[in-house]
Amino acid sequence: ASVTLLQATSRGVSCRQNLALAKRQNDAATLIQAGARARRAVSTFIAVRAAATKIQSKQRSAVQLRSYRQTRFRLTQLQASVRAYCMLNRRRRAIAGVTLLQASARGVCCRQNLKLERSRQHDAAMAVQALTRGRRARSSYEVARLAAISMQTKWRSTVQARSYSAFLVRLIRLQAIARRFLAVRRRRQAIASVTLLQATSRG
Repeated sequence: ASVTLLQATSRGVSCRQNLALAKRQNDAATLIQAGARARRAVSTFIAVRAAATKIQSKQRSAVQLRSYRQTRFRLTQLQASVRAYCMLNRRRRAIAGVTLLQASARGVCCRQNLKLERSRQHDAAMAVQALTRGRRARSSYEVARLAAISMQTKWRSTVQARSYSAFLVRLIRLQAIARRFLAVRRRRQAIASVTLLQATSRG
């Protein structure tokens, strides 16, 4: 009986030790599996977060690129409108300057014609007066006076015609210089605008 009790006690101690060892092994395996699952979960989370960050970055880049293109298109339209407005203003100022120059030239011509007409009227009045006085004078004096008046009238007409022709020549030269200056300035402004537009497109 005592041998049987001793064997039973020995078996119980051995079973309890084996059970404790199995439990420790089971706990260790569970802990290892939990650690492996945690690592896999962390790796999956990091991969998902990196993918989400990459997608968000690409989306933001696409949105910013679209916004930049729209802004650049609007700026290009605004620059074109401003350039057109400036060109229109310059053209209007040039036309106004040419119109003013032409008006001034016409005014000078009209004043000269008026002065010439008054001179002719004055000469005519002097001729009438001379004729009236000459009727009371000798015939030779009348002929000499009329000849002198005729020569003076022709000379004044010749001088006025030469002065008017010289003025027209100077006026035509001035208009040609003004047109050449405006053409050169418009060409320079067009070249500058094209250069700026090319630089903007490249940038």
